[in-house]
Amino acid sequence: MEAFHGDECGVLHDQHGRVREEVRPLSVRGRAIRHDNFSAEKRVTATGGPRGGTASARPPSGATVKDTLGRYAARGIRDLRPDSYAFVMATGIMALAASQAELVSVSWALFQIARAAYAGLWLLTLARLAFHARRMVADLISPTRSAGVLTVVAATCVLGSLYILLARDRGTAFFLWTLGAVLWLMLMYTFFAAAMVREPKPALTSGLDGSWLMVVVATQSVSLLGTLVVSGWGPERPLGLFVTLALYLLGCALYVPIIVMILYRLLFLQVTPADLSPPYWISMGSLAISTLAGAVLAGAAPGEAGLREVLPVLRALTLALWAMGTWWIPLLVFLGAWKHLLWGVPLTYTSEYWAMIFPLGMYTASTFELAQVTGMIFLGGIAHVFIYAALAGWCWAFVGLVRGLAMSAVALVQGGS
Repeated sequence: MEAFHGDECGVLHDQHGRVREEVRPLSVRGRAIRHDNFSAEKRVTATGGPRGGTASARPPSGATVKDTLGRYAARGIRDLRPDSYAFVMATGIMALAASQAELVSVSWALFQIARAAYAGLWLLTLARLAFHARRMVADLISPTRSAGVLTVVAATCVLGSLYILLARDRGTAFFLWTLGAVLWLMLMYTFFAAAMVREPKPALTSGLDGSWLMVVVATQSVSLLGTLVVSGWGPERPLGLFVTLALYLLGCALYVPIIVMILYRLLFLQVTPADLSPPYWISMGSLAISTLAGAVLAGAAPGEAGLREVLPVLRALTLALWAMGTWWIPLLVFLGAWKHLLWGVPLTYTSEYWAMIFPLGMYTASTFELAQVTGMIFLGGIAHVFIYAALAGWCWAFVGLVRGLAMSAVALVQGGS
């Protein structure tokens, strides 16, 4: 018998990802439900309900509600996706972009949502580690899910950047940078080691997608937060900036072989609409966070003698990364239109869409920062337009997330009552 599991929208899938469809039409199910209710009422009437009358519907008892909520929480812990932290990544970078666009209230609200979500996800992660450690290990070595684990690194460092830029809290930012760096070391090497020794190897069409570029995003997020943290140091500042510069260059180097494999997969192997999942937007998002990390480094360079020598190269490389990221946007929009308009694939919310919202927000934030560092003020005009597209995307995805969670909870309560 095949095992089925539910996603956040309450849809049932088998172990191969296929949707399990209900074969009975709605009208038939409706008649069956009415018949069952009528039969139950007749049985209660015939045997005599309380005080000799018919039994009336009663809400579930407190114990039943408690049990139902317990099952809901247990299922959420068990089925927590390894890429769930993408929501914090997307929300956090939108908070930064909104702050740069002087949308102060929006920025602060998004910051609070990101903080709450990050804390909640860590509670779920620790509970999953305690009760479902084997599932977590399976995620770490899975060819299709392991890259998503790196979202916790990026989420940690993006949130840490907000603590410096919005809350002016360097202590918390340093703690999150330390945590992010430790997680980066652990998860990065686990990801590559597992991919190298895995047998049998997956086919390129099933084992590679845009999520692999999370290795670039995670690396650049540690570099970005590190530059912000060490910029306030004293004598240790040169060493700190050297480390963040090295991480920045490593992130740029990692992008090259991975994007070559992704382009080979897209250009020379069969591509179906189902293959073009939202994580392919990370092709642009990884360049955008590289641009932001480089721009922040360039801003710190004039005050440090060791970095002044590489400043012209750093600025040129950062501008080239922004140009490549900009090149991706029309192509990704076209591929999305090909999938949803030409092939008619419905545009329905899944948690993978946070992997698309994050690049939109990151491109906005990086363009704002690049305009300031290079003095190319006209770039700010692009960012001021892009921020509203990114906010619209975030709102759409957030409504889809809340609606999916609500539908899943209602379905579970109805099933439990």
